[in-house]
Amino acid sequence: MAATTTTDESGVWAKFQGDDWSWHFTTTSTVSTWSDPRITIREARSSTATVVASTELATPTITTTGTNFATGTLKWQVSDTVTSSIAANSYWIEVEVLIGSDVRTILSRPLLVLPQVTVAL
Repeated sequence: MAATTTTDESGVWAKFQGDDWSWHFTTTSTVSTWSDPRITIREARSSTATVVASTELATPTITTTGTNFATGTLKWQVSDTVTSSIAANSYWIEVEVLIGSDVRTILSRPLLVLPQVTVAL
């Protein structure tokens, strides 16, 4: 499957079911004291909503390969084997980091999962 990458911070994010999903953010601001990125995709905007993918599961379904806060880089990925089982629907994605001893939400926004469509040529 094709990979879809999000670099835009505005609007509703949309991804295709069954694709590899990746996000990549960089900043020139000092974030070297940040650590332990925690990314969660839930069925709704509520901490009690069902989790569909997360770095915090016993077997994480979201990875943070390439994240390096010393260089101002935050990356996370969800593989196609995971996204193929996420139903086409609207979800909520939240990113938290540890700053010192405090957990802080640095991103919270809607995510629209679209069905994979096959086009006959």
